[in-house]
Amino acid sequence: VSTQSTGEVKESLTAELVTEIKEMRTEITSLVSGIDEREEEQKELERQAGKLTGKINRNSHTRKILDTVERIKRQKRQIDTILSDTRVVQKEINSLNGKIERVFIETDEIIFRDAKNNELCKQAYKLLANLQSEFNALVR
Repeated sequence: VSTQSTGEVKESLTAELVTEIKEMRTEITSLVSGIDEREEEQKELERQAGKLTGKINRNSHTRKILDTVERIKRQKRQIDTILSDTRVVQKEINSLNGKIERVFIETDEIIFRDAKNNELCKQAYKLLANLQSEFNALVR
């Protein structure tokens, strides 16, 4: 009886080991399959990375950015020059307007004094007033 029990124990142990080995083989097969999938993914990613390297050139982008910054600086200098020139011209215009206004006032006084006695001076005074209003409209 004890011989049979030892044989049964061995068979039972052997059956367990065979089942365990089959489970390990299945697990190994699935792991190998997973490794193959990962290797394919790696190859695909390496191909995509190779394509991106050709498209993205950091030095090129940096150079473009620096060129853009330099153009902006140049434009700013030009704008500053134009603004300065505009201020100078505006000052000259204001000065000339002041001179013209003073000339009109002086001429107005002279012609007004003479217009009291002379009919032509009255007509000249009216023309001067009209000229002054037209000039003011033009300046504005």
